[in-house]
This record gives sequence, structure tokens and C-alpha cells, in this order.
Amino acid sequence: MIVDLRLYPAVESPLNGPLLDRFRCPCSPEKNTNVEGWTCMGLLGERPLELGETRRVGLVFLVPEKAIPILKSAGTFYLWSGGFFGEATVVDSEL
Repeated sequence: MIVDLRLYPAVESPLNGPLLDRFRCPCSPEKNTNVEGWTCMGLLGERPLELGETRRVGLVFLVPEKAIPILKSAGTFYLWSGGFFGEATVVDSEL
């Protein structure tokens, strides 16, 4: 799935630094920890994604047949690691 990924700035994020290529985290269609989520892996390339930055990136899901239709339908979904640290807006998907 291709998304525009926006990391929240440091004051809003539980992260201590940038995301690196092939990071993994759960994604959810709502900012609610009680909603089902799906694990994704981010394909960032050699340049880390800094807090507060937005970039078009690829996300790969462990269970794409379940995750992609729901997250695509939501349009925007949220990434979690000790708290919500960013949001992704769907640009294109394979399913």
C-alpha cells in the first residue's frame, strides 16, 4: 500500500527519534486502542523519517487481505508504538 505518512512532532509522539527503514508497528482505522489493528512494515529506504515529517512511503501488511480493504475504506489510519505516533493517508493499494 502506498501512503502519505505523517509522523507527529516530538511533543505529540511517544517516539524518541526517527523511524528507520523496515520499521514494524500496528495500524488501526481509529485512534482507539480497543479497535482491531494490523501489523505493517514501512519501506522508507535509506533516509529515516523524522518526527514531524510527512513522506510518501510503502507499507506492507502481514495479513493484507484483511488489513488493506478496511484501512483503504477508512482513508486515513493511525500507527501505534506505545501510543499513536503518526497517521497514514491511503494513496494507492493493490486490493
